[in-house]
Amino acid sequence: MAAPASWQPQEEGFKEICGLLEQQISPSSTADKSQIWQQLQHYSQFPDFNNYLAFILARGEICEDIPQVLDSDVPGLAERPINILLPRFLQFFQSPHSSLKKLSLGSVNQYIMLMPSALFTSMDQYLQGLFVLANDPATEVRKLVCAAFVQLIEVRPSFLEPHLRNVIEYMLQVNKDADDEVALEACEFWSAYCDAQLPPENLKEFLPRLLPVLLSNMVYADDDESLLEVEEDESLPDRDQDLKPRFHSSRFHGSENLEDDDDDIVNVWNLRKCSAAALDVLSNVFGDEILPTLMPIIQAKLATSGDAAWKDREAAVLALGAVAEGCINGLYPHLSEIVAFLIPLLDDKFPLIRSISCWTLSRFSKFIVQDTGHQNGHEQFDRVLMGLLRRILDTNKRVQEAACSAFATLEEEAAEELAPRLEVILQHLMCAFGKYQRRNLRIVYDAIGTLADAVGQELNQPVYLEILMPPLIAKWQQLPNSDKDLFPLLECFTSIAQALGTGFTQFALPVFQRCIDIIQTQQLAKVDPVSAGAYDKEFIVCALDLLSGLVEGLGGGIESLVFPFI
Repeated sequence: MAAPASWQPQEEGFKEICGLLEQQISPSSTADKSQIWQQLQHYSQFPDFNNYLAFILARGEICEDIPQVLDSDVPGLAERPINILLPRFLQFFQSPHSSLKKLSLGSVNQYIMLMPSALFTSMDQYLQGLFVLANDPATEVRKLVCAAFVQLIEVRPSFLEPHLRNVIEYMLQVNKDADDEVALEACEFWSAYCDAQLPPENLKEFLPRLLPVLLSNMVYADDDESLLEVEEDESLPDRDQDLKPRFHSSRFHGSENLEDDDDDIVNVWNLRKCSAAALDVLSNVFGDEILPTLMPIIQAKLATSGDAAWKDREAAVLALGAVAEGCINGLYPHLSEIVAFLIPLLDDKFPLIRSISCWTLSRFSKFIVQDTGHQNGHEQFDRVLMGLLRRILDTNKRVQEAACSAFATLEEEAAEELAPRLEVILQHLMCAFGKYQRRNLRIVYDAIGTLADAVGQELNQPVYLEILMPPLIAKWQQLPNSDKDLFPLLECFTSIAQALGTGFTQFALPVFQRCIDIIQTQQLAKVDPVSAGAYDKEFIVCALDLLSGLVEGLGGGIESLVFPFI
């Protein structure tokens, strides 16, 4: 039974139970754990024990980072601690107090991944509790119910299978919840369902109702941080919080850090992004089957006019990009129409429409390149290429980022198709190099490196090197050995060295010497950080990669550089 609102614990009893719990969960405690739990079991027989436990739970005394501790054997105790606590938590689901329902539900949810036997055997009671709380007036409770269903479909979908139709129906309804956080938690269910490899047929009949909900939720919310930051133009220096910590990704032996550095400027997972991700996953599961429902909605949104409807148009372009791969068989016959529609949007007055159009075009880049074998396809490729290059020189930072990233994707697909256009590409990229702030400059480095990888020896011509190398060398000389902005520059040089081969000889000596200096500085920092600065192995890894690129590019020509160090 839940704690009445007026109930207050006796100080002595409260301290005694809290003290026992703290001794049990503390890794540094030397107390006899079996005696502790025997005492707690003794207290659990008292009528007020539930009230004490509820009070402690509300105070946060049973902390969220100890589920494994409570689900462990205690010498001399017949039961694990969770076996004592779980029935109490489940009882609190029926409490009239929202805070207690939230805390008890959150506590039980922590055990879904572990799935202790106590929860396994109480699953029917747990599910019934979830169904009762599903329409609770408290948003935090509904959010936790959704989170429970998502975790269950990920970990033990068999538990939900008898109730799957009702759960899907519920998640579909809550995906439209007025509270965005509840709707976001519900939206996670669709990707989780597909990842669980459950029969698609169970979801198929719901698609005509689900797809419009996803598209509606892909429209920018009025308080989306992207709307607040999108007006920043290129003249404003980046703030420190705009610059994510950057980790070198080795070309030769991988990086130990799996962080994705190509995330959006605003790195907040929200309902819009989750809905687009769900649409992407659904398109890969159901393919062209979703197009009869989806395309009329997309076309209707794209047909809206006027400034007030720009968010609907933007969401339609996002949806088109989200299904570009999964539904390509159905979309491919209309590719020329899609591209012809998207290219003018690259010049739209709204920056976020320009940026999303860049991304969506990049999603079709593989198929745009495939069509270059005939005249119309060749002209279409040129229009896309030039359109993205125009946007690379946009004055808006968000558009710059999207265009540069999209162009790097196009480069990877186009490879040698870029060779005839190298001069104009380099002119645009180096112009961007001269005007971008620090964050977007990293993406330019990536685009230059990707270009070098794509065209190889084609880059080794004086007219191209005169455009490319002087600005890079100037930046190279400007940055000190301790500046992490060196990472993307060194990576860029690695690609260029490999592409130019022996053509890189004229630049090799200072590059080789700088790499040796960086390694020696870091070796010194490891033993004497006071005089040499903080040690960071990423500098060594990055410098070694560039040396490997030099060896690969120069071949036997590397000997003259190495000889003085032997």
